Amino acid sequence: MRKIKLFTHTDLDGVGCEIVSKVIFGTDNVDCELHNYDTINIRINEFIKDREYKQYRYVFITDISVNEEIANLIDNTCANIVVLLDHHKTALHLNKYKWAKVELEGKTELTSGTELLLLDFNYGDRKVLNNWVENIKRWDTWLWSTKYNDVLPKQLNDLYYLLGRDVFVEKALNCIYNEILVGDFILQHTSILNMQQKQIEDYIKSKNKSLIKITDDKHKIGIVFADKYHSELGNELSKLNSDCDYIMIIDGKVVNLRTIKNNIDCSKIAKYHNGGGHPKAAGFIIDEDKILEFIKRVL
Repeated sequence: MRKIKLFTHTDLDGVGCEIVSKVIFGTDNVDCELHNYDTINIRINEFIKDREYKQYRYVFITDISVNEEIANLIDNTCANIVVLLDHHKTALHLNKYKWAKVELEGKTELTSGTELLLLDFNYGDRKVLNNWVENIKRWDTWLWSTKYNDVLPKQLNDLYYLLGRDVFVEKALNCIYNEILVGDFILQHTSILNMQQKQIEDYIKSKNKSLIKITDDKHKIGIVFADKYHSELGNELSKLNSDCDYIMIIDGKVVNLRTIKNNIDCSKIAKYHNGGGHPKAAGFIIDEDKILEFIKRVL
């Protein structure tokens, strides 16, 4: 059997797609690449122009989308083997293509890239795999906090970054093959997770002290420079600084936007800068010269 090519996002949901595809097709039959919004279009363009797609049975693009130029390129060259699955609002326009499926919600609640992939494979009757997919979805959609009050998905995400992609994927696959649920996997790493949580709490306190507040024509923005814990940091800073409409986290060239307010749509702001995401969590890439210009303005 020819291999499956998978282009997916760098976060837990993106790697969840890698895990699901390897369970279904076998680890040796999946060739996976992780990308962010600053590299995905460049890489897909190269992949098609160099005719690499000829080597694969199917090409999946999950938990991340492509721009209109690349979408047209796919449509005119290899649409018969490409499947794009995404759940971000900024990708809804891609639904006009037969090979793309962008859905924000499942039957009862928000969905994720990992869940969409599992359902697309019609492979949802395995209890342990479903358990892993559900926990990944709850983390990525923040339902673990807003609906379920369940800390397991957050701890799973912590372990992903603590262990690193390769080790995490290997351990996750081993758990699924041996019918080990996420809760039992978490129990194996309690000590390191407790230490990690203390570090996260201290980091949030530190960054809250260095938060800069500015006001543009429409919004009051809390700005912080941070290189980790973006999701939790943004959410907690939003709570601690309720006067801010949204929080902007700058990490090198990557800008993350977070809000807890229902009248703010971070995805629109990110899309304006060629990024993507959800209404309450989005991001984009910014040029270094623009970062320096921005820093000079706010400082």
